[in-house]
Amino acid sequence: MGKIYKEYLNIAIMEPHHQLIVYQYVLHCIETKDPKPLRFHKKYVPFNRKQSTFNVLIKAVREQVIFPPRLFCLQEVCVELIEHKNALLVHQFEEATKSEETQYALLLLGSHSLLRFKKAEQGINANLTYATCVTPTFPSKKKIADIDPCSHEPGNLPAMHKPANWDNLDWQIYVERNNPLTSSMKVASKVGCVGATVLNRYKKIIKDCSIWAPFFPLGYENYTQYLLSFKTDYETGFLEELKKIDRSSYLYKIDDTLLLNLFFEKHLEIDSILNLEKNGVIHNLGVSSPMYHYNKYEF
Repeated sequence: MGKIYKEYLNIAIMEPHHQLIVYQYVLHCIETKDPKPLRFHKKYVPFNRKQSTFNVLIKAVREQVIFPPRLFCLQEVCVELIEHKNALLVHQFEEATKSEETQYALLLLGSHSLLRFKKAEQGINANLTYATCVTPTFPSKKKIADIDPCSHEPGNLPAMHKPANWDNLDWQIYVERNNPLTSSMKVASKVGCVGATVLNRYKKIIKDCSIWAPFFPLGYENYTQYLLSFKTDYETGFLEELKKIDRSSYLYKIDDTLLLNLFFEKHLEIDSILNLEKNGVIHNLGVSSPMYHYNKYEF
């Protein structure tokens, strides 16, 4: 469980040329689905010495410019978004973090009080149809205040589906090797088979997965987070515009509602989103501030 809110910013900002190297690494992970730092170094040679490359990536993780890449595929998930209550739902949040079914949870302050992603048994009540860590552009083409979904044609995000033809062993390997850098032998010892079987299954599994690799050039803790819920005719327009800013965003679709986790440099940047509501681009807007988070696959 991790605290999100920080009263003071206390993480140093990485040097610009190092930010570019780290951003290039993020793109490499997403495009190749291979986060091995040595493969990245050999392909791009950002430094003469491989250890210099490794040191920059280690520093990026330490300063939360990036988080360790992980496998992602859409599972059958039920998302619960509880509306504002008069008090923080600390007890409910703590209970959610103890449940084996919970994959992700946020304790919120604002329009909503609690967000929970949990496993939907046999697909019952599954309502998550889209989820992505939006790959940004660095340096940016736009600031959050300048995004304009209406510059694109109206359109809905495509529905994502649970991988077909995965058996129980495939899912076990997916969970144990959610960190792609985990060795096949280590996974094999946990799922009860030989390393060669894990490797062969992994090659099949990864075809149905993407790499979730967020990028925060100023460091994760140096942004102000908001969780936005809204409806719009410009779902795909939002996705395309979010690709133009210089940091990652988390975008989800639950039934006919978008959930957007945005990272702002300044509190007042949220005004640009409020203006979209005033102009009729979005409606049913809810704005919340994350206070604590829980991620089952965090490492």
